[in-house]
Amino acid sequence: MISQLASWWPEMRKGFLLLLLVFVCSNSMAEAWIKVASTADGGVNVFADESTIRKEGAIVTVWTLGDFNKTETVGSFDQVMSLKEHDEYDCKKQLMRRLKATMYSGNMGRGDVLDSRPILEGWRPIPPGSLNEQLWKFVCG
Repeated sequence: MISQLASWWPEMRKGFLLLLLVFVCSNSMAEAWIKVASTADGGVNVFADESTIRKEGAIVTVWTLGDFNKTETVGSFDQVMSLKEHDEYDCKKQLMRRLKATMYSGNMGRGDVLDSRPILEGWRPIPPGSLNEQLWKFVCG
């Protein structure tokens, strides 16, 4: 029995180390959500993944996450607890547009995906005092 353990242990150790390396690397590439804004009543918290901010001239893209304290209805979907969006901001003109949206049944982008689709909308002004204005200030500096 001991000799059998001794013969497979080196291979088992290599497998364990490989699994550990995969785990560490996948966690280091995980989303790093930074809380940027919230509604006055705390019902919605908005986060940005700083590692996804891409700037090209005055245009900035970023992944954002809206996290709800209670289920919300978004479009034709109810029971939405969080919403990830790929957004684009024009820092000079103070405009924004959504590129993609994914709705989740759980908080912080967890749970079942309720819907995910590209968004075909044009540029629109960012309303003063809005959560989107706070995101614009965060990504545009």
